[in-house]
Amino acid sequence: MGYYLTKIYLALSIMKRANELIFERLAFSNRGVRFFYLIDNKLYSYFSTLDNSKIELDYDTKHCIAAHIGLSYLIDLANICCPKRIKIKTIKLSPEQLDFWKWIYENIAIERAYDEKNKLLFLNTHWETFGKIFDLKNTKNKVRKKRILLAVSGGKESLTVLKIFEEAKAKILLFFFDYLDKNSFYAKRAYAKLAKKYPLFKINSSISHTDALSKKYRCKDYSLFVIGQLIFNALLVKDEFDYLVIGNEYSSNFGNTIYRGQPVNHQFDKTIEFAQKVNTYVREFIDNDFTYFSPFFGFYEYKIAKRFFSDKKYLDIWTSCNNSNKKHNFCCQCSKCAFIYIVSLPFINNTILNKHFWKNPLKNLGLCKPLIDFDEIKPTDCVGEKEECWLSLYKASKNRNYSSLPVVEFFGTNILPKIQQKLSLIESKINEEHTKYKYIPKEFKKLVMDQMR
Repeated sequence: MGYYLTKIYLALSIMKRANELIFERLAFSNRGVRFFYLIDNKLYSYFSTLDNSKIELDYDTKHCIAAHIGLSYLIDLANICCPKRIKIKTIKLSPEQLDFWKWIYENIAIERAYDEKNKLLFLNTHWETFGKIFDLKNTKNKVRKKRILLAVSGGKESLTVLKIFEEAKAKILLFFFDYLDKNSFYAKRAYAKLAKKYPLFKINSSISHTDALSKKYRCKDYSLFVIGQLIFNALLVKDEFDYLVIGNEYSSNFGNTIYRGQPVNHQFDKTIEFAQKVNTYVREFIDNDFTYFSPFFGFYEYKIAKRFFSDKKYLDIWTSCNNSNKKHNFCCQCSKCAFIYIVSLPFINNTILNKHFWKNPLKNLGLCKPLIDFDEIKPTDCVGEKEECWLSLYKASKNRNYSSLPVVEFFGTNILPKIQQKLSLIESKINEEHTKYKYIPKEFKKLVMDQMR
């Protein structure tokens, strides 16, 4: 599942801080929920709607889940306006629950502080919570459906998960989460194709439509809390599946840098730590039968790419770029595009690869250098580790179609001589599973092991 990054470039250098952010209320319609927030006494609202079905939950469950969706959206709004106070009026949270949301906010907000070189003002935000206490722990266990809900975006990870479970003829229910903006074009194309084959749910959200708010509070960049928003929205149809599956990879567990003593990880909500904590939280406070997992928690993207390109299935709906549009499914100008291009090199013919990438990132040393150079900091984007790029470029350097390109030449001159003796160890490391499959439910372990050999 691709991490979604909104960028708003402003000629403003100093952030503006809100005094107060209030999660004021929520309202239901037949197909969804609208969430209302007050930021410095100005009202903002956003929605989640089910595209092809209705919410069929009892009142308390429905309200509790909706409040949590609203909290996942509040994280984005707080990241934009960095309020001095946050008040939650839609649900009364316990101290343990409040600590969970503070932990998320601090791990998301650190990236913006790092990118803009701001002080860590979010650490002194004061939180208050009011409203009804929802105790769903004693609700009756749901009937097992023996079905997985698979989040699909068009990225190679989610499409590879789909391939794996197709091989096992598993009962698959697809889940599309659509932010309804220009980058949704290729996800919609995937939706149209896969809807002919699989039952699915699609939830639309307007939470990324924050340009005016970002301008007001001088927010240049911020990362949406995508995985959390996806998980809590999926709970609206929680009785339809046994497992929520998202294709998040091992390399997301390694952050970008340390800023003012705090770790920065652009892919924080794709990590194993986040999965463990969100599973514990949901089971304790919302649904004691809930499990979210990724078959790839132990695999680097290099290994996933190898499995994805083992056949041509779903290449026609493949994209992983957050800046895609109707004209190009890869922008070829972001770090994510560059990384995806590089790790694809060993596994796909350059003619096919260049049909998807309108411009070759290997011609742009400035774009690719942070992905491979020893002294460069890992870009704050959805990219893997340098060792994955090194191994891919080493293999590409033997191909005359790539050997004379600037990035490959830089690698051969500046990187390869220092790592050549370690390449066999790097290759073993990049191709192995690193968690002993401990985060995969037992009924799927053999399937994943067989498919990812």
